[in-house]
This record gives sequence, C-alpha cells and structure tokens, in this order.
Amino acid sequence: MVGIYPDGPDGPLLMLGYDHYVNMDWETGQLQDDFTGEWLTWDGNFISLNVVNQDDDYVLFAMPAILNGEEVDILIYFDWETETFEVFGAWRGIGEATGMPDKNFIRIKPGDEIIPLYEYYIEETDEEGYTEGELFTVGEEIRLEYDWLPEGDYLYGLAIVDYAGNETYSDFVEIEFTY
Repeated sequence: MVGIYPDGPDGPLLMLGYDHYVNMDWETGQLQDDFTGEWLTWDGNFISLNVVNQDDDYVLFAMPAILNGEEVDILIYFDWETETFEVFGAWRGIGEATGMPDKNFIRIKPGDEIIPLYEYYIEETDEEGYTEGELFTVGEEIRLEYDWLPEGDYLYGLAIVDYAGNETYSDFVEIEFTY
C-alpha cells in the first residue's frame, strides 16, 4: 500500500492504493514487495488502484473514479504472461436500494472524462473518504504504463486480507524519492 501526505504530515494521508508485486513465501511466512517507486498511469495521469482478485495468471484492479459525472470503479486487468494491462470497463458497484451488485459494465470510450478518486485519512479526526484528482479525457488509445512517482515523502506498508475480507496493516515505513 502506498500513500503520501501531499500537504505535509499535518494534512490528510492520500492513498495511491496497492501494487501487485508482493511475493509470499508460505514456508517461512515472509512477505516481500518489489516496489521500485514507479506507479501506474493512464495517459500520464497517476491513478489509484485496489487489488480485487489475483492469481498466477492475472491481477484484477478496481480504480475508483468519476466517469462522465458518475461514481464508478473502473476495472483494469493485468496479464502476468504478457505483462500488459487492459481496461475491462466501469462498474457501478452495489445498488443502494437493492443491495445487489450492478450487472452492467460501462464501456470506456474516447472522449470520456475521468476524475480519479483517492482515499484519504486524517489521523487527528479519524476522518476518511475520497478526494478527487485531476480530470483527464480518454484518448483514442488507452495507455496504461508505469512512471516514476514525483519527488516527495511516501508511506509504504503491507495489507493482509483474510478470507472474510478483514484487513490487517503492517507499520508504515517512510520512503523519500529524490531524483
């Protein structure tokens, strides 16, 4: 899990999300992550990522966003063999009135407007929620690629999720990127 205090340590903690380069040695119980300071961008825009599902062949991410004015999760698929990303589409989530998952996907097309959403947390007040990133317009071709995070102080930690969906977090370590 990667986060940053964009306004300094007295401001909110902004979460970029989770990467997928975590290796677990089940014999020793040791976790290792190959985080290098690069993060996924969509047409040059850093995006927030949450791992939805992962196995030996793929990783499925959910990117919280506002798509053309509607709050959604954009599903992004990573293929381990080809090391390529693909946008599956957007999903509205669980219906408030019905409690049922939405069964429709929204296709992402050129000209769509996306505002990435980032989770935030303010320790002093225990306030949490989402904040908006910068709006960008989907181009003719979707470019999902890694780029170096901007210089700054980042927090890095591991999240362990059990079968019931409960999360346990490691202590965060501070990482400073200077180029």
